[in-house]
Amino acid sequence: KPNQHLGIIKFFRKESNEYLDQLISGLFHCQTPEVYRNSELEGVSDRVESCVMSYRSHRNDHPIEIEISGHKITGIIDATIHNGGQTDSWLHCWMSLRLPENETSLRSLQEDIKRMKENFGENFVFVPSGNIEELCRRILKASKKPLSCKEVAYDEDHNRWGTFCKSPSYAYQREYRFAFGECSPTEVTPYCFRCPEGFGDLMYKNPDLKLESHDRKNVWLDLAE
Repeated sequence: KPNQHLGIIKFFRKESNEYLDQLISGLFHCQTPEVYRNSELEGVSDRVESCVMSYRSHRNDHPIEIEISGHKITGIIDATIHNGGQTDSWLHCWMSLRLPENETSLRSLQEDIKRMKENFGENFVFVPSGNIEELCRRILKASKKPLSCKEVAYDEDHNRWGTFCKSPSYAYQREYRFAFGECSPTEVTPYCFRCPEGFGDLMYKNPDLKLESHDRKNVWLDLAE
């Protein structure tokens, strides 16, 4: 059916194939928002990751002033502003794959996957939508931190930005996120844990994944290309 959720994909570069294999064997390696705020890598870097605004003096950001009850505060070293009640969490990020609704959405998906491969690598691991529930069950069993997971929304309104809402400039990533616990805004230490059962029966490494006609004469999308 159009827009049917097919599964989630995570891309890896050749030199990081070791991490791909470790993931399938059961290792969940989660980064903090601050790592993304400080990164300069295309597709990874986001200075407002999980927040509305961040200021870091070590990034040589333009100095800011904060005014509280008419008193200006200067000399600020770090500042992070979240939407009310929201906090940072350790993140494990994937791309959500949905069946295109028409030719326009198909072309958009093709371009987004191409860009994802350019930013993150050609190799990938795929989890069919029917396996996500079991994946979450195993994660919850192994993790010492609470889990939230769902697709990320994209909105121009920065007042909505947070862990599960980002700027439309990142919409090509079509993210599906696993968010664990609560970390401080400047935390950079990853959260890692291992599921003893592994994920070999739930995840597939570089599978022959295609969208094609019933007679297989027309291939609309081939993840291996």
